[in-house]
Amino acid sequence: HIVLELVMPPVEERAADLPNPGLIADVDTADFNALHALLNKYLESKAFVEGIMVFRKLAARATRNGRIYLHLGVLYEAGGYADDAIRALQTAVQLLPDEEAGYQLLSGCCLLRRHFELAMTTCREGLKRFPAGHRLHFNLGYALAQRGRHDEAIAEFQAELDADPSCSQAKYNMDAVAKRQVATLHLS
Repeated sequence: HIVLELVMPPVEERAADLPNPGLIADVDTADFNALHALLNKYLESKAFVEGIMVFRKLAARATRNGRIYLHLGVLYEAGGYADDAIRALQTAVQLLPDEEAGYQLLSGCCLLRRHFELAMTTCREGLKRFPAGHRLHFNLGYALAQRGRHDEAIAEFQAELDADPSCSQAKYNMDAVAKRQVATLHLS
């Protein structure tokens, strides 16, 4: 395996100086740290399209690697490709059903696109596996509030606060829903 630092330039270099996607063939797709570092290089340089090309090549090479699809979903979302982000994150959740991050990212992406039903389904699936569901209760509460299901939304925001008492957005949203001021909710 090639050491990642030999493949990737310093963060300060511009997107044009990022590695040629053809040179990524030697990246170890099983090495989460290498994949995460590669993702961060593309995110920090705002080279979303280039990152998408690289992670699509990696996904073609390792079709059952859910972490690649998680990273690809993040790049699609950052690049403004919402439908592609949702599809990639759905694949990640299917491949990594025991990893909470997939449910968090997918439900968050759905909320940004106002796909509240899919967000609620994703949160509920995630909460079956992760009852404490950091951010899943919050995201579910937000989606429920948007659908006018205020009492359920308040309960989810309270569950988020129980899991993370420092989550001021959950407290704010809970109070806003109680006052039926859903238009003022904070998403993040």
